[in-house]
Amino acid sequence: MFEAISEAYGSAELGLKKWTQAYLACVAAVDDNVGQVLNALNESGLDKNTIVVLASDHGFHMGEKDYLYKNSLWEESTRVPLMIRVPEMTKTNIHIDHSVSLIDVYPTLLDLCNLSTKTSKNEKGHSLDGTSLVPLLKNPYTEHWDNTKAALTVVFAGNEYKDNPSMQHYAIRTEQYRYILY
Repeated sequence: MFEAISEAYGSAELGLKKWTQAYLACVAAVDDNVGQVLNALNESGLDKNTIVVLASDHGFHMGEKDYLYKNSLWEESTRVPLMIRVPEMTKTNIHIDHSVSLIDVYPTLLDLCNLSTKTSKNEKGHSLDGTSLVPLLKNPYTEHWDNTKAALTVVFAGNEYKDNPSMQHYAIRTEQYRYILY
C-alpha cells in the first residue's frame, strides 16, 4: 500500500511521515476554523440559544495494518467525529462511549426542538429511523440507553456489483463487537 508514497518520497518511512504531517496540518486547520465559529457564537451571545452539531467525514488511515487512504470497514475508517452542544444541557469535554450513528442526529434535533417525530404522511410511510441522543446528552454516563440498534456501514464493492446489494461490503458495530462481511 505504500508504493505511491514510497515512490514519491524515496522511502515508505519518509512518505508516511510526510503523509501524517499533511494530514495533521489539515486537522489543525479544521480545528482552528471550528474554534473561530464557536468563538463568534459565544461573542455574539447566540451560543445561549443555538444548538451546534459538528460531524465530519472519517479520515484516512495512517498506516494501520499497512493501509492508507479510506474505504475500509475497519474502526479507523468508519468512526467519525460527532459533537453536539446544547445550551444548558451539555457539558464541555465529555466523551460518550455508547455506539451511535449519524442517522441519530435528525431524531435528536427533532427532540431538542420539541418537533414531531412522525414523518410518514399515511399508513404506507415508514417511521423515522434513528434514535434521539437526548438521553445521552443529558446523562453521558448512563449505562442504560434504549438504543439497541447496531451501526451499519456499507462500502461500495465496485460497478460490477452495483445492482447487487448482497455483493457489497458490510460492517455492523455494537458497543462490544464489530462484524465485517466482504
